[in-house]
Amino acid sequence: MVEETGTPAAPAAGAPAAAAPAAEAAKPSFVDFVPTEFKDRPWVKDNTATPEAFFKFVDNQNALIGKKGLEAPASPDEYVLDPIAELKDQKRDEEFQKGVKALFHQSGVPKDMASKLSQGFEKMMLEKVKGASESQKAEDAAFEKFNTEFFGDKKETVVTNAQKILKEIGLPKGALMAMDKMTADQLALVVAVTDSVYAKFGKEDGFRGGDPGAQGAADTYESLSAQQRELMKNPGYADWQHAEHKVLMEKNQILLSKMRAIKK
Repeated sequence: MVEETGTPAAPAAGAPAAAAPAAEAAKPSFVDFVPTEFKDRPWVKDNTATPEAFFKFVDNQNALIGKKGLEAPASPDEYVLDPIAELKDQKRDEEFQKGVKALFHQSGVPKDMASKLSQGFEKMMLEKVKGASESQKAEDAAFEKFNTEFFGDKKETVVTNAQKILKEIGLPKGALMAMDKMTADQLALVVAVTDSVYAKFGKEDGFRGGDPGAQGAADTYESLSAQQRELMKNPGYADWQHAEHKVLMEKNQILLSKMRAIKK
């Protein structure tokens, strides 16, 4: 057997070149490491051409998150909670404002977001108060209409004395509370029934506007309604953050109770 010596022979002309090493041919790209559920995301397609491009993108995102304005302030006092335009001229409850700022700070709310949240709450509360006021005005107008139809020019006296009778007959507290939930026509009906019963079994002259005896001066529905209108002019009535808002709401409830009792 003859031993071969020397260098390997060169490939014949026209023969295909040797294949590249398998390891080099199978070398993966960076995008191959992206999980399937993220591959179609635009931010992935735009930032994964190379590892360098991807890590630069991540670094930029971290820098944006750390920018001032997206972090909660160091102290609650740094929050600026400007009022909405409708309440800008009204006095605000400073203690309540401090409590809101403390709550935002404890919750890690960013400064800009806190202002938007505060104004959003104010807008919602203002609309709620306006809605309740408009609803009450509609009920008052309806009650006035029913009483005019039932009692004519004696409506004020009849309603005022009906209030006194209903209190004197000792209705259970629960019944009186239930009357507060009645609609205008239901309340007018209660007054009409009370009027009819007293006309048949009581002192009709006193009940219908004659000499009321020892009843003394009593608030009328119209006088109470006028007091309520004056109360609603107070800046604190519509501003839930106003220092006097709570007291005004309590006074308003007293007036409403008296007016409803007269209606009944």
